[in-house]
Amino acid sequence: LDVSDEIVNIRTPMLYIYPGQDRILSESSVRKQMDGLKNIRFTRVAGPHLLLQTNPEACAKLIIEHVTCNKRMLPGAATPRR
Repeated sequence: LDVSDEIVNIRTPMLYIYPGQDRILSESSVRKQMDGLKNIRFTRVAGPHLLLQTNPEACAKLIIEHVTCNKRMLPGAATPRR
């Protein structure tokens, strides 16, 4: 399923956490896929391709920061537990 033409219409703020030691996806190929995306933040974290499993603390910190700093959050939204 190729949604390349539709992904540029996503207005929700996105976060891409790239594993710094990824041997499967090159950073240049990831950045090429991100071309045209207006509301995306790219960040690099030390670790291999399965980054969420090998560096969960760093990923969780970035995800919580991304979700809680978003100005589009609705009033009264739940605060994530740390």
